[in-house]
Amino acid sequence: MKGFTIIELIIGLAIAAVAVVVVTVSIGPGIANLQPDRVIIQIASNLSEAKRAALRGSLDIKKRTFDLREDLKISTQGVVVTTEPIESSSQCSSNCSSDELLMCVSGQPFCFTPSNTFTFERFSGKAPESHAIFVISSKRKLAILINESGDYAIVEMIQGQWRSRTDLQNLTAPNQSTKKNEEITPNK
Repeated sequence: MKGFTIIELIIGLAIAAVAVVVVTVSIGPGIANLQPDRVIIQIASNLSEAKRAALRGSLDIKKRTFDLREDLKISTQGVVVTTEPIESSSQCSSNCSSDELLMCVSGQPFCFTPSNTFTFERFSGKAPESHAIFVISSKRKLAILINESGDYAIVEMIQGQWRSRTDLQNLTAPNQSTKKNEEITPNK
């Protein structure tokens, strides 16, 4: 019976190690880009669930409430989720109230109130005010904008400016009550 020499085993292990490094290096950036999408999908799913409960007229306030701290059930390692805005290079003017923050999306103003928790109104599914949730990784900056009608849109910072990402709408909530590919209505 013939076995392997130590040198043959070392060469085999070295080849296997190089193969693992090559696969890890080529897949790693793809995973980094996917992680913010997974977080956005989870947040959008939780928003849709709370709004559906409100539209059904649920008396259980907890079912109609979106709570960012409790609803995010996937790992966010390498991703920051916040309600505090990210600076952008575009400027737009708006008459936001003193307790609202302004965000420019595709040149249009969006006024919102930073809050981790809000409750949709029974039967109408409306939100008490507009909200924004930011999902940031080293590679991407995304946000979900929730308007007062309870509908939301996904935006991404591209070259320092927030841009609508209607292509991501269908990935997150096909049952959302907005029309297909409709952008969120900016505040005037």
